[in-house]
Amino acid sequence: MKYLILTASLFASIVSAGTSTGNIQILGVNAFNQSLILAGTITDAPICATFNRFALDITSESGKAMYSLAVTAQAQNKKIRIVGQNNCNIRGDAESVQYLEIVI
Repeated sequence: MKYLILTASLFASIVSAGTSTGNIQILGVNAFNQSLILAGTITDAPICATFNRFALDITSESGKAMYSLAVTAQAQNKKIRIVGQNNCNIRGDAESVQYLEIVI
């Protein structure tokens, strides 16, 4: 029974993470080493995500890699898919990015 509850709670957090697919509409960097990104309408965002953007920490290696991929997608006019972490740990009002990918 314990495993069932743990599995259900993990599934619930994955299901409720925000997603967005489309061409990049907003891509920027602020003075706090955060990149804010938007590509299409965000669905299933957590309640903390009131700013309608996703956030990347560009001081981390993964954040730098995702930012680079976003810039590449924007330069090539490619659509991307962004999946959030279901939290706003990087910026209190924007969902943190779990991963992003270029849609081919």
